[in-house]
Amino acid sequence: HSRSDCVTMAFARDQDKFDVRRFSLLLLETREIYYDDYSVHYFPPGCVERKLVSRPIKGRLLVCSNSILFDPSDPLEPILKFPFRSCNKLGRWDAPLMSPITGDTISIVATEFVQMKEGNMVKPYHFVKLEKPEEFRFCPQYNPISAVLGKALRLWKAHRDHPRDRLSIIDAITAEHCDSIQFNNSWLEDLSEKILLKMTADRVTPMVANPGRVVLTDSILYFQPFNNINPEPVQKFRLSKVFRVVRRRYLLRQVGLELFLRDGPVVFLSCDTEAARDSLCEAIRKFAEAESESENQGNMMLQWQNGELSNFDYLMYLNRMADRSFNDLTQYPVFPWVIADYTSKELDLSNPVTFRDLSKPIGALNEERLRGWKQRYDDMPPEGGIPKFLYGTHYSSPGYVLYYTVRECPEYMLCLQNGKYDNADRMFRSMAETWDGVINGGADVKELIPEFYMDDGDFLRNVQRLDLGTTQDTQKVGDVTLPPWATDANDFLAKCRAALECDHVSNNIHHWIDLIFGYKQRGPEAVAADNVFYYITYEGAVDLDAIADPAERESLQAQIMEFGQTPKQLFSIPHPSRRSGMAGAAGSGSASTSTLDGPMTSVDDAVLGLDGSDGPLHVVETSASADADPATLIAVEWVQVHNLTMSSYHKLHRDAIQGASVSADGHTLYTVSQDCNLKLFSLNSLQQTYAAPIGDMSLACCQPLKDGNTVMVGSWDNNVYWYSIEFGRVMATLDAHDDAVSQVALFGDRLITASWDSTVKVWDYAAAASELSSAVCKRRTDDCVLVELDGVDSEIKCMDVHTDRELLVVGGSHEGRVVIWTLKSGYDVIQSLNVHDEAVSDVAFSPDGQRIVSCGNDSTLKVTSVDHGNEISSFDMDAEICCLKTNGQLVLGGATNGDLIVFDLVQGCALACHKKHTDAIRTIAISTVGNQVITGGDDNAICIWDAS
Repeated sequence: HSRSDCVTMAFARDQDKFDVRRFSLLLLETREIYYDDYSVHYFPPGCVERKLVSRPIKGRLLVCSNSILFDPSDPLEPILKFPFRSCNKLGRWDAPLMSPITGDTISIVATEFVQMKEGNMVKPYHFVKLEKPEEFRFCPQYNPISAVLGKALRLWKAHRDHPRDRLSIIDAITAEHCDSIQFNNSWLEDLSEKILLKMTADRVTPMVANPGRVVLTDSILYFQPFNNINPEPVQKFRLSKVFRVVRRRYLLRQVGLELFLRDGPVVFLSCDTEAARDSLCEAIRKFAEAESESENQGNMMLQWQNGELSNFDYLMYLNRMADRSFNDLTQYPVFPWVIADYTSKELDLSNPVTFRDLSKPIGALNEERLRGWKQRYDDMPPEGGIPKFLYGTHYSSPGYVLYYTVRECPEYMLCLQNGKYDNADRMFRSMAETWDGVINGGADVKELIPEFYMDDGDFLRNVQRLDLGTTQDTQKVGDVTLPPWATDANDFLAKCRAALECDHVSNNIHHWIDLIFGYKQRGPEAVAADNVFYYITYEGAVDLDAIADPAERESLQAQIMEFGQTPKQLFSIPHPSRRSGMAGAAGSGSASTSTLDGPMTSVDDAVLGLDGSDGPLHVVETSASADADPATLIAVEWVQVHNLTMSSYHKLHRDAIQGASVSADGHTLYTVSQDCNLKLFSLNSLQQTYAAPIGDMSLACCQPLKDGNTVMVGSWDNNVYWYSIEFGRVMATLDAHDDAVSQVALFGDRLITASWDSTVKVWDYAAAASELSSAVCKRRTDDCVLVELDGVDSEIKCMDVHTDRELLVVGGSHEGRVVIWTLKSGYDVIQSLNVHDEAVSDVAFSPDGQRIVSCGNDSTLKVTSVDHGNEISSFDMDAEICCLKTNGQLVLGGATNGDLIVFDLVQGCALACHKKHTDAIRTIAISTVGNQVITGGDDNAICIWDAS
């Protein structure tokens, strides 16, 4: 993987290419704001003025929140920076009577200033300290002096006269500056564009947050910086190129939004509030048809376990899910050290001694060092205001990222280090020395970054021939010294990648995931694992929005920049290991990229449960959108489902129960049976409340409508009935098929029916309802059929609809075939697959619509990719599964022997087997309100299982 393969890097080489000017926001202090620039002539101190009048030093004067800078037009001249705190005087120059300099002139009297990029070279800044104050003069060329001095004088006085109120004054000046800049509608690419919203936001790149205005139209996102850092007044990002939108936290606040564009940059925006961020996110998703980043965790985990996803790709995925971004150095992607041998001539990946212990954090690898930290931990007062911690430094911080990348990104290091490189003896000089420091150093617990497992070794070579200093033993810092087993930088990276994908690491990397992203990240498990860091690095540790004092808020932000941030916790139980024999199956040379390089669909804001329970992950299934008819939703909080307890058992019908559904409020259970009866059962009083015969043949399925008073019933007599509970009668009958109706579903304004006649019909529901409402009689309203879908050669017994992706899947009863159609215009077949060897009993979409889970008479449970049609996993079951529900990770399956099985698709095993029914379970319904699972089957009974 190269950087471009993995993700569009904002870091280093993938910066915006159009800005060729020397001035960069990296030349400012952290979070310093650049406001305005003006064309000026510069008159240095001590010059012979008469000679300079004819040859002025031309350039731009830049007004920023903490300083004024002069950027000469001559690229060989240094950029001058005058921090306001070092300026003795700022104002209009009182020119002598006979001065040859004409026009109003600005005077800066200073005792210190900074020279940067002298000779147009990237090197440490030159801090000039003068023996006595000197005067620097600048003559504006096109602007009145009042325009140039107005803001600068207020800023200078804030630094000089009001140090305590400095930040408040700067905030006020910034607000005024932003309000004064308007968006010009002539910048719209097409005047027919509809402006959807406007808001202020920062565009975040490494070490920089540049304020501006976001203007979103129905086709383009415009970002208008509140300064002239770019030659163009606005940056344009076409929504048609946005394929992924990700909510991010930024400086521990939930205000970030990251946009991934095809053939374009990754755009990271920081909004003013979480509500503003969410509004922007939803608007972009609506008009860009972009995917959420929150891919279903089970899908990716399954692919990784099965060897379809490399360790590298899976760790990149987890980093993204945990808010790690290449745009934010405080949350840069973190990767593990895996090799512990940097001195041997040959790298032996078959020897366990070659590898670092992945079950321990870096700080715990040296027992003697750990004992000292644990002693300090024990000595900390339990109620000292600051939570106890083992490590005062972190494994990932801006300083560590730039420690590794300084050769390729020197300007970022100079920005972080206030214009200086680190001491040469502390620079990244040797892999062996760095590993030794990590193991034996007094405070060094840093992990690695993804670059060590990619294919571009420039960050290890001093290609730019930077002067990085000389060590105490007179060694000049150049390229990184590699271990003897590596012939060059590319060979070193290739072997690091091979190590990451090898069997030993594949079999143990889940332990490291537990430490960084999982259940050992926080709480008692973190303490037991010696994995406790300084409190401010954890999400939720501080609420910056609640801090009114700007100075205190700036101090905390500075600490966050210094310490870095712990990734968002993704797992609350141990992460499963890779399946035996799957290690390295995705390839160590070039990992699978199919799931990373393209758009990734998912449940909106994936829910990887962090409820702190001892049970499985708290995962919320949302097979349909939130605004869909509640009667069509399959949505349940799967909490402790492996600990289901049977609360009651009721012989409800005289014959086998075929279908069951729960009302939207969770109070009523609707069941249909081969005894031709529809029955209502109260889940509160646990009593039957209503019974009605419908037709004279078996009933197959039922679906309560939104009002709860009308039930749609599919029957073996080929009809669909609308039965009114309120009026106690069938209100309408649709002669739908030529054989039994096996499934019904509402999809927006469409009705979908499946039948034993091997067809699926999509009806105009409103039109059909209108025609049927005029008579309580059997009607064959074929003119209301929008489309009749075929492709299955035998009876259709099962069906599922995914609302968000607008997909339909059905299962054939004999040949084991499943067919997937799109419900968008055209109703094209997406997949037609022989999934099972015998009849398909049931099929369901995963919540993200990326997979289908199916069961069959061949006693197998299968997971199949919707988009690619490949089998992701297959499990042989002890009993034939007749019906199922899934949240993508867990499956509730009703078996022919009456067992209710809880199966974990990630672990590949049954978590529990609940016994009560005496015959096959035919239907499963779930109450989202009462945390109950209801099963019905051939023993004519329902069983209510309590999951709370």
